[in-house]
Amino acid sequence: MDTTHVIVKWINRIVLSIFLILILLGFSNDEEIFIYAIFFTILIGISQFLSALVLSFKNYKEQIKKRIRIYIFTTILYLVSGFLMTIFFDDLFNKVEDILIYIAISIPVLLLIYFTYLAETITNNSLKK
Repeated sequence: MDTTHVIVKWINRIVLSIFLILILLGFSNDEEIFIYAIFFTILIGISQFLSALVLSFKNYKEQIKKRIRIYIFTTILYLVSGFLMTIFFDDLFNKVEDILIYIAISIPVLLLIYFTYLAETITNNSLKK
């Protein structure tokens, strides 16, 4: 298996494990730890985005490259739309604040799950021959 992919896979497993431990501790003990888990998703997002950029330069089959591009595009779209909404639609945040907060928190978790699926499904057969 490709060394780069193995490193990316293990980094992703480690940060995901830390995130899950923080979530479980937040639900069982202290809500403050749950807040740390939410902020930890920022670090996970950065590591996964950089990992996706590294993987995008590898010589994978077209289907895998397409999935990596989808992840990168969706992440950029999320960041840009969040930035634009805070600049241009500040009044909208005041009216539907709860719904937007739930969306803003759930999308990074969905991106985390998608990248984890992507990283775990890449195998030796994913490389072009």
